[in-house]
Amino acid sequence: MRFHGWILLVILFILLAEPQGILLAETVPQKVFYPASPRMAAMGGLHATFAEDLATLWNNPAGLYELESEFRITEVTFNLGGPVFSLSNIVLRAAGGEDVDVLLTDPEVLKLVKGIYTSFDMMGPISFGYVGKGLGFAILNGNSVEAKSVGSTTFQFSVSERVLLYGGYAFRIYPFGDIPIDTGINLKAFLRGSSEFQRTLLEVPDLAKEGADLLMNSPFSVTSGIGIDLGVLFPLNDTVKVGIVGRNLFTPTTRSDYTSLDAFLSKEQPAPAVKGSVPLDVSIGVQYAPSLGMMELYFRKLRIMVDYNDSLDFLTHPSTAVNPVLKIGIGAEVQVLEVLWIRTGISQGLLAFGFGLDYGVIKVNFAVYGTEQSIEPGIRPVFNIAFGMEITLK
Repeated sequence: MRFHGWILLVILFILLAEPQGILLAETVPQKVFYPASPRMAAMGGLHATFAEDLATLWNNPAGLYELESEFRITEVTFNLGGPVFSLSNIVLRAAGGEDVDVLLTDPEVLKLVKGIYTSFDMMGPISFGYVGKGLGFAILNGNSVEAKSVGSTTFQFSVSERVLLYGGYAFRIYPFGDIPIDTGINLKAFLRGSSEFQRTLLEVPDLAKEGADLLMNSPFSVTSGIGIDLGVLFPLNDTVKVGIVGRNLFTPTTRSDYTSLDAFLSKEQPAPAVKGSVPLDVSIGVQYAPSLGMMELYFRKLRIMVDYNDSLDFLTHPSTAVNPVLKIGIGAEVQVLEVLWIRTGISQGLLAFGFGLDYGVIKVNFAVYGTEQSIEPGIRPVFNIAFGMEITLK
């Protein structure tokens, strides 16, 4: 108990020191620490009471205590966001020789291009980790390409690669007699390299021709950061539990800018480093997992989760605070005949659904879900498709 007490004192000190990060020069988005997960996306995003697999590390490290041993060998996940197919059709029309003036005056094209956001993410194939018996660790890599409009016919592109490291520990205490409380701590780090450039609609078809030269000569930045999460789980009974998690309690970041990727590889001196932080995210959730009685012949492990995420954003990062409606996450999943998982949820005011196939060693997950790009519900919704396959051993 003395050891656990010292851990809590250290975390309390870090939490009190966190407000200093608000004065730093840069705010790094919280999503930099969250790997793409079709399973979580189909259930409305992160949940403070989720304790099932490797994703427990970034949901709530306290959930590690109740996990059985699971070893993930690899996972590959693809995520496609925005009107990618419609945008590709426009590019093909331009590349096919359609008159430019006609193309740029097409009302459908103008409507699509204005305020557009589209992305492609790939997580893996490095997705290696272990959870079980109160411990957890993971190392993952991911790539992403984002495109968004910055003018009537101009797009800004961002191409990035990142590596994520996680290490978590959880334990159980009994501060109120026979009532248990699971407590967990998670240490994490990331390293991201990214290139950015702009192109007009007419120049987009030539991106493939520019190839590697484009990335080598575009402005390049390297961002690194470390972080600490702390979470608790209150198993009230066999069907209800409450979770509270403080993600990014202490998350300093450093960004170094280079004139190009070639300059970075040549070890040229970067611009002065920019200090920043990832905002604190305090979330609370409730899970209800009722017994299904006779229905358990066909349906098992029904769980319903409701969360209020990033509850203190108006204090910890007011410049990027969002409407309270966007903080509500609702998710549910049920196992059907031991192989099929059906999932649904609501995140950022948008519906989500998906399914999973569990063949033991091999698991396949699929999700369709929405994300909101503005701070108000329904202003700039983007719909996404995610697909992933993982190999695990128990």
